[in-house]
Amino acid sequence: MAVAETLHKHPKRRLTAFANEIASLIEAAQAAGLNVVNSEEVLMVTEMSGHDVEEPRPAEGFAFQIERDNTHAYVSIHPVDDPEVVAASGHVSAVEGFAIFDRIITAPDFRRRGLGSLIMRALVSLALEHDVEEGLLIASVDGQKLYQSLGWTNLGNVVLFEGKQDA
Repeated sequence: MAVAETLHKHPKRRLTAFANEIASLIEAAQAAGLNVVNSEEVLMVTEMSGHDVEEPRPAEGFAFQIERDNTHAYVSIHPVDDPEVVAASGHVSAVEGFAIFDRIITAPDFRRRGLGSLIMRALVSLALEHDVEEGLLIASVDGQKLYQSLGWTNLGNVVLFEGKQDA
C-alpha cells in the first residue's frame, strides 16, 4: 500500500515488478489503484563467459559510435551516409558481477538487418572488459526471440505499474 501511495503522489515514477505468476500481482496492484503500463516483458539472463569476446565490425554502410566511462557504455550504429540517424543503439553497465543491458533499440526502418545482434555483440564485448559473470535485461515481446537466439533464457515475467493519473 505504501508503494501505491508513493506512485500516486509522484505520477512520473513507475514500479517494475518481477514475478513468475503475474495475475495475482496485477490484481493486487489494481486493487491498490495502480495502472498496469506493460505486462508482456520478461527478465532474461545469460552467462557472460559463453559469449563472443571479439569486438564486432559494423555492417557494410554503417559505423559504430561508442561512448563509455568506468562501468557504463553506450553503443550506437549510424548509416555512413547519414551519421545523424541512429539505426540501432543500446546501453550496458557493469554492476557487482552483473552486466545490465538496457534500452536496446533498432529503429523501425532498420529492422531485420542484424543490427540488434550487432549492438548486443558490441555491448557484450564492452561488458566483458569488466569482471562480470551474468548478463541481465528486460526484453520486450519483439526482443525476446532475438535474445533467445543469442543464448539468453527467461527468468520470469515483468510488470510495469504507475499510479493513477489525474485527468
